[in-house]
Amino acid sequence: MGKTFKPEDIVDSKRRLRDALSDLSPGVREQVEEILETHSDVELRTRLSDVLGDKKAREILRFHP
Repeated sequence: MGKTFKPEDIVDSKRRLRDALSDLSPGVREQVEEILETHSDVELRTRLSDVLGDKKAREILRFHP
């Protein structure tokens, strides 16, 4: 069976993503938000790793829906 998501799960995921981005500097945060909105899954990880490093990229992708 597929996994069922409740509306509050989606809101919680967005809150966690926002919290993960909060400790970045404003310029980097805007760049990461743009990458999250515009790139596909394969390119997304590569671009985030280039900007943030592997560890922080994995942390942010864990919360990205």
